[in-house]
Amino acid sequence: MKFSIHMIWQAALALILILLVTVAFPIWLDPYNVFHYDAIRFNGVEPNQNFIKTRYILDNPTRFDSFLFGSSRVGMIDVSKIKEGRFYNMSYSEGLPQEHLGNLKCFVANGVKISNVWLGLDNISCFSDPERHKKSLMRKPYPADGNLWKFYLPYINCSKAFHALDTILGAKKSDGEKEKDFYATGNSWLSQETNLDEKANRPAWDKRFTPRFDKSIEEIKEIVDLCKENGIKLKVFVNPLYVDTYKKCLEEGYGDFLTELGKVTPYYDFSTIPQTANRNDYIETSHYRFEVGDYLIKCLEDPEEPFLKKQ
Repeated sequence: MKFSIHMIWQAALALILILLVTVAFPIWLDPYNVFHYDAIRFNGVEPNQNFIKTRYILDNPTRFDSFLFGSSRVGMIDVSKIKEGRFYNMSYSEGLPQEHLGNLKCFVANGVKISNVWLGLDNISCFSDPERHKKSLMRKPYPADGNLWKFYLPYINCSKAFHALDTILGAKKSDGEKEKDFYATGNSWLSQETNLDEKANRPAWDKRFTPRFDKSIEEIKEIVDLCKENGIKLKVFVNPLYVDTYKKCLEEGYGDFLTELGKVTPYYDFSTIPQTANRNDYIETSHYRFEVGDYLIKCLEDPEEPFLKKQ
C-alpha cells in the first residue's frame, strides 16, 4: 500500500493534535501548579504546596535562612512577625514528619544555609500515612532523587485536567496579593471567616487515620539529629487543637504519641491553651486563626518558655 504525501501530512497533523490535547493541555491548565511553581495561580484547585515550596527554595537558596514546617494549621502562623530569622512558611496540606525530613535533607544537600527550624506537630503528624500522599496529586512530595520527569508524569493527564476545568473556570479571579504573599512568606490564604456555630462539635478527623506513632517518632528524631549535625536551632511545638478535635485525638491514643515525643526532644505543648475552647479562635474544627498564630509566636520567642516540656 502506497502512502501519499497528503496522507502522511494528515497523520502528522493528527499526531500533533493528539499531543496538544494529551500533553500540552494538562501542562498549560496545570490544576496543581507544579509546572507553574514559580508563577502560582490560585485557580480553585489546591496547589501541591509541598513540591512548589521545595522547588522555590531550591531555586532561591539564599532568600530565607529559617523555615517553619507543619501541616496546613501552621499556615496560620505569620512568619513575617518572627524576629529570629528570615522565615519562610513551609506548611502544606497534611504535612508530615517524613515529608519535612525529606525537605530538610534536600535543602541541606543543595547548599541551603539554615539557621532556624520551627516544627509544628499535631494529630496529623502521627495518624496520617505518608504513603497515601505519594499517590495524591495535591500532596505528592518533591522527589528525593531529584527525578522531576518521573514526578511530572502523573500530572500529564488529560482526563484529570478536564475534570478540574469546571472548578478552575468557576474560581474567583485573584487580585494577585495571595500569589505575592505566597512567595514572600508562604503563609496560608484560607479565608478567616469562621463557619463554626453552636452546633459545631464534629471533630476534624479523617476516617483513614491510623496510628503510626513509632514511625513518626523515628522521623522526628531524624529531624532532631539532622538539625544538631548541621548547627540548626530547632524548636518543636504541638499545635492547639479545637476542643472536640482534641478529645477525639485522646480517645485514639494521641497522649501516647506526646509522651514518646518528650523522650526525643523538648517541645512546647499548646494542645490545651485557653483558645482551644473558644469557637471564635477557629475557622473550623481543624484550623485556628492568625490571631492564635500570633500568640504562638509570642510564646515561642518568650525566653521564659511557659509551655516548654523538657525531657
